[in-house]
Amino acid sequence: MSAISNVFTGKKAFIPFITCGYPNIEITEKVILAFDNAGADIIELGIPFSDTTAEDVLIQEVNNSALSSGVTTDDVLHLIKKISRSIAAPIVLSTYANVVFSYGIDRFVSKAAEYGAKGLVLSDVPYEESEEFRKPCDRYGIDLISKAVPFLERPFSEIAAASEGFTYCSPAGEDAEAAGKATSISEMIRLIKEKNKNICCAVDLNVRNIDEARSAASISDGVIVSCAFEQVLRLYGASSVEKIAALAENMRKVI
Repeated sequence: MSAISNVFTGKKAFIPFITCGYPNIEITEKVILAFDNAGADIIELGIPFSDTTAEDVLIQEVNNSALSSGVTTDDVLHLIKKISRSIAAPIVLSTYANVVFSYGIDRFVSKAAEYGAKGLVLSDVPYEESEEFRKPCDRYGIDLISKAVPFLERPFSEIAAASEGFTYCSPAGEDAEAAGKATSISEMIRLIKEKNKNICCAVDLNVRNIDEARSAASISDGVIVSCAFEQVLRLYGASSVEKIAALAENMRKVI
């Protein structure tokens, strides 16, 4: 059992997310410590990218701001190196294929593992195209976390079989739902667990408050909270750490 999958034992996982470097890398470090102190089970850290097509407008804006301030992939990796041994929660990196390609797949994965990352999410890499990333992740001991979106034609059995750590479940989007091309998150989770009863499913439903966190927890094994914390960072900037700490503590209580 990996460090990632182990956190789901006996409880539902609280997985806060932030984009590194917004508003600056020093605030990111303080927020990570606040998440850990609040009882986060996994901390997901986004590496800024210019074309975050899988994210909502808020997170796109945060990514662009972090890039504009000069935050690089090396900045994020060195932050992980600095902080990973002083926190209890395992770190999962979240980014896009181009970031890893441009850095060099083997170089990126080996350095991420050396510096303390335990998992990797690639938002624009479907299961069918993941093999070139999966091999180095296996070699260096990082879970390549499968991302599942509830399109009816998606190969849930294959995604379930390949899942490491947990399956990252996201909504299909309004267009797909309106066109009748999507099933529900709950049904997708059922299908995944039908094929792999040992895998846990965490959901990212753009949670923005306590009630939404509680609702997301009711249908899943864990809740990924991104928008709520990014929203606080955008509103309060350098003054946001205490507010994020309080929100994280309350999220932990209801998940």
